[in-house]
Amino acid sequence: FVTNALSSFIFAMTFSYLIVFAKDVHHVDEFNWALLMMWFTASMILLALPSGKLTDKIGRKKPLLASWILLGAYPLLFMWGNLPILYIAFLCFGASNALFAASYQALEADLVPKELRGKEVGCSQFIMYLLMSVGGLAGGFFYQYVSPMLPFALSFLVTIPCTLITLRFIDESETRQS
Repeated sequence: FVTNALSSFIFAMTFSYLIVFAKDVHHVDEFNWALLMMWFTASMILLALPSGKLTDKIGRKKPLLASWILLGAYPLLFMWGNLPILYIAFLCFGASNALFAASYQALEADLVPKELRGKEVGCSQFIMYLLMSVGGLAGGFFYQYVSPMLPFALSFLVTIPCTLITLRFIDESETRQS
């Protein structure tokens, strides 16, 4: 839950400013931005089913860890990349999203009793949306008044504790239901 909350906050802090940064810093035009967004979406579509199969085959922890590593690479590539590197960045972002969605939702289903899953998801989403609203505001403040790179640098930095939390606290030995 903590890692999902942090990723929701960071997502909101950066996502609205991707296009602004890409246009102002990387000089990406509107059509190339549309192509990048199509590539990002296509990467999630193409990797969704394999990510789910992988999660079922090897467990939840390893895909979650891979997700954090890819998510950590994404803002670094985005901040300092040119157009071809931006395609790699958005592939990392899409792959991270696909892996995270499959493994986190499977882990949630493993941990939460069937009769409480709706309530748990509702509570989780409520908190995520609150954090996202604050994240968007924080991202705008940092982008405009501190540095346009700061929201993206913080995005990278947040992946470090999320990776460590996943490594330390996800124990699949007793969580998976048969």
